[in-house]
Amino acid sequence: MCIRDRPEPTMLDKSDDKLRRIAFHEAGHCWMMVTEGLGVKSVSLRPDMPGTGDNRGETLPEKSMEEGNRGLAEKFARAALAGSAAEQYLMGAWDEGGLQASAYDTGRARSYMAMSGSEWKPEALEYYVQVLSNSTMDQITEPGAWHAITSLAYKLLEVEVMSGEEVNRILSDW
Repeated sequence: MCIRDRPEPTMLDKSDDKLRRIAFHEAGHCWMMVTEGLGVKSVSLRPDMPGTGDNRGETLPEKSMEEGNRGLAEKFARAALAGSAAEQYLMGAWDEGGLQASAYDTGRARSYMAMSGSEWKPEALEYYVQVLSNSTMDQITEPGAWHAITSLAYKLLEVEVMSGEEVNRILSDW
């Protein structure tokens, strides 16, 4: 289906718990991208945005991953893991949708680390991604970080789509 043939996006149900979780998930990605200096180009809750490949929302960084750059790979991996960490912290537990999102984010983190230029044995890569996941959870659960993520999530629920400038404006208050 071509983009012009797509149906118009429907209004999102702001009272939907799943949508609230997605807002926190995407806000977690945004917060970490800004924290890590990757920047945010845009963030959306609309599952029907063209080209997302996901029905849970989308956050796009300003920077691009560079193969062979371990420092940048770690930043992208933490940004990937932050969405699921925020969702898990919000909910206090996993359900099927949260586990699927976590598996997707963890896979992205593994891919970034595999592109880092380091030679990883599979078990070492799994361990390192778990270490990054744990440290990401520690970061987002700090009170100032969680307040920033919460502010961003609720604004995202209100407007559905935000530019990087809007994200930075909200996060700069924290």
